[in-house]
Amino acid sequence: AHGLMVEVHPEPEHALSDGPQSLDFKEFEKLYTQIMAMEHFMTKLKGSETKSSLKAKTKRVNWPYPD
Repeated sequence: AHGLMVEVHPEPEHALSDGPQSLDFKEFEKLYTQIMAMEHFMTKLKGSETKSSLKAKTKRVNWPYPD
C-alpha cells in the first residue's frame, strides 16, 4: 500500500458518523506500532537483497506494483 486512511475518535461509540469503523486512541497506537515494526522489517529486508534476489526480481512479467 502507498498509504493508509484511518479514522480515529476518542470515543468511537459516540462519534456522529463512522463510529463503528473508527479506532480509539489506544487501538490506533497499537496499529501504529505494528505498522512501524513492518516498515522497519521491510527496510531491513530491502537493504539486505543480494545480486541473486535482484536478478530474480527482473524475471517478473507485468508486475503491477512498485518494488
